[in-house]
Amino acid sequence: AGTGRRLAKMYINEIMGGRYNPAPDVTTFPNEDGRYDQLIVIRCDIKSMCSHHHQPVSGVCYIGCLPGKRLIGLSKYTRIAQHQAARGHLQEELTEKIAYKISQLTESPAVGVYIRARHGCCENRGIRSANSSTQTTVLKGLLKTDPALKNEFMHNIQLQETQSGTNG
Repeated sequence: AGTGRRLAKMYINEIMGGRYNPAPDVTTFPNEDGRYDQLIVIRCDIKSMCSHHHQPVSGVCYIGCLPGKRLIGLSKYTRIAQHQAARGHLQEELTEKIAYKISQLTESPAVGVYIRARHGCCENRGIRSANSSTQTTVLKGLLKTDPALKNEFMHNIQLQETQSGTNG
């Protein structure tokens, strides 16, 4: 009794919210100090759905960004990632969409997004591998072309994974 309705509500509210809910309000500010040399690395949890198998995807997202012409609040990186994730995606597409949105808002010279996630389609069907995870990375601008900056981003991820105990 009501199972179909609860299932539909769950899909709309919890899995597809990014499609039906408005994007987060992100106010940008001019980078008046002209600081472009401090790499910001944000860690946030994300939940999505595999658009191919309609199974849950959950994991962690790291966003690296050099300050650009425009600045956003630190919490906005997480809000953007979670809003983009709240719909069906292939993980590769999600990684790209987060990087694109951050680049678009900040006009940053360097944006990187790394996602490590567990897929219900790998754990519950098909290969049935309970401990598998998938990593995707998108690097834009200087994070793609400057080896030292790329290493700093990846090292920050490694440190945060080790500190949070999620490097498995």
